[in-house]
Amino acid sequence: MRYCDSCRIVTDRVECPVCGKGDLTEPDEQTVCFLIEKEMLWGEMLAEILRKNKIPFWHDTVLGAGIALKIGPSFERYRFYVPFPYLEQSRLLVEQVFQSTEEA
Repeated sequence: MRYCDSCRIVTDRVECPVCGKGDLTEPDEQTVCFLIEKEMLWGEMLAEILRKNKIPFWHDTVLGAGIALKIGPSFERYRFYVPFPYLEQSRLLVEQVFQSTEEA
């Protein structure tokens, strides 16, 4: 596994699939990894699921408070990040939850 510190993603590739950076590092227990980006409503639900499963996480807003207030908070998106040791468990939860919502 390799880690791009610019995009905060973990990949099996030699280069980052997002930015193309080639000098990727090995993730460690302190590495903060990108998990997923979701709309505000789904993001709130995901935050609750991560809390219930005792998975530490951080999220950033994509638009920011000012723009979200102007165009409407329903257009806001959250980017979720988790520590590397929790990445696989978090990905499984995301897959389980959002796969079932996509089928509905």
